[in-house]
Amino acid sequence: MARDRKRAKQRCDRRRAEAPARNSTTGRRAHTPQSSQPARDDVPGALEHASGDVVGVEVKAAETARGDDFRGLRHLANRLESRFRAGFVLYAGEESLSFGERLKALPIAALWKLAG
Repeated sequence: MARDRKRAKQRCDRRRAEAPARNSTTGRRAHTPQSSQPARDDVPGALEHASGDVVGVEVKAAETARGDDFRGLRHLANRLESRFRAGFVLYAGEESLSFGERLKALPIAALWKLAG
């Protein structure tokens, strides 16, 4: 009996951990991968506006941004079509770079500049 309760609690905890977090401002869900080894086309962050539009975000520790870094964002753009507003790779470099329509690499430091 105790073992059954323990299994039920583990299932509940696992479901809770896998559920996307809710954005307190819009009530919409923010999506993040649950696997420690994401798929090749997985997007680490997808922010959904109340209108249904989506912005994808990828964060890299590298000082260079490469076209390959946008694989997951391109996959997301293809899946969502017109709902995909933009995709950003935040990286440790210093330049803002364009990698195609609605895809940009931005220095992580830009966040601190925007925050004032």
